[in-house]
Amino acid sequence: MGVVQKITWTERSSLDLEEIFNFYQQKSITAVTNIVNEIIDQVESIGFTHQYQKDDLNPDYQKAVMRHFKVLYRVNGSEVFITRVFDTRKDSRKQTVED
Repeated sequence: MGVVQKITWTERSSLDLEEIFNFYQQKSITAVTNIVNEIIDQVESIGFTHQYQKDDLNPDYQKAVMRHFKVLYRVNGSEVFITRVFDTRKDSRKQTVED
């Protein structure tokens, strides 16, 4: 288990976070700010390359879960790549890395 030196958000994961923001900002700007900050804080708390469990649907990836959001990431050496962010209340068949 290595120590994480760098966390990189992929373009797709950044778009996922933006979509979450756009959806929830219609309900409450305070709520969406809290949600996005919690997701970012959870990602930034990844201290070890295999800190979280493997994802059931995408077994080549680790997952971190907070509230009803799942963050998928992969590890390359001491770098963590955030690949996707999902709302887990949506259809699980759509929670793939390829989307």
